[in-house]
Amino acid sequence: TEAAAERPLTPAQEPALHSLIAALCQAMGVCPPRRLLLTAEVDNRFAVRTRTLRLGLPLMTALTRDQYLASLAHVLGHQVSGLDRLGGALLNACLAQLERLGQAASRGLLARVARGWARLLFASGQRLTHTASQRREARADHYQILLGGSAAFRTTARQTRLAQQAWREARRRSLTAP
Repeated sequence: TEAAAERPLTPAQEPALHSLIAALCQAMGVCPPRRLLLTAEVDNRFAVRTRTLRLGLPLMTALTRDQYLASLAHVLGHQVSGLDRLGGALLNACLAQLERLGQAASRGLLARVARGWARLLFASGQRLTHTASQRREARADHYQILLGGSAAFRTTARQTRLAQQAWREARRRSLTAP
């Protein structure tokens, strides 16, 4: 199972890693993660709700220390602007509520008004969330480049893609093996 492919990394087990991530978060102005998990997935991921940083073991082995640190800066860089995340979450909640309202009143004026508002919000929301996503990605790239440099950014991106492809192929083969 997926949960079996995750192992917690406590400060007692990896004090240097926890200190490094805490220092990185402080320098970037983001709250440090509450929990670190070592995972069998390739990529590093940050779960905002639980403040859990999932560290991909395959990526850890595919990159140099500096490249890996820069990739952590990229993941944490997505957390710098909480306002962008909040805007997208609120918009999605409003759209879901309007959709439920439109489904509950499948006929009549209320349904037409709800569907009209949902379409309008969806069109404007796509534009707003797309712009916010681009800003978050640019900010994350900025932190990755600041830490690793532009040459390392390209190399890290290439090695990350190769590790992802290799990992997908290995998983595909293991699932199709007799």
